[in-house]
Amino acid sequence: MRIGVNCGHCIVGNANTGAIGVNGIKEQDKTREVGNLVMKHLKTIGHIVIDCTVNSALSNTQALRSIVDKANAQQLDLFISIHFNAISGGTGHGTEVYTNNAIKLDSAVRILNNIVKLGYTDRGI
Repeated sequence: MRIGVNCGHCIVGNANTGAIGVNGIKEQDKTREVGNLVMKHLKTIGHIVIDCTVNSALSNTQALRSIVDKANAQQLDLFISIHFNAISGGTGHGTEVYTNNAIKLDSAVRILNNIVKLGYTDRGI
């Protein structure tokens, strides 16, 4: 399987650098930490992995366009973008899987269910 992985927000630029927690932890650092582990694991179990991470952009539009261009330049079977989202006030908890037109694909449901088994709240497809 050919899998594209995007490790969240940019590290530098005028926009799209992600959230910073009350303890100073930066989203873009954690998404790369998790993303690198995910990519390593996927390669270990035999998948072809394409890193679709963008480290620098001058705007959200530029960052998103660069990520989409990287992913669309490949023949991917699956695209993963890693984020740590929270509802305003820091009460967000859980995981969600996005699909084209919110279609409940079997693979998306399996991914969501496996993450939920780790103890996360199911926020749906």
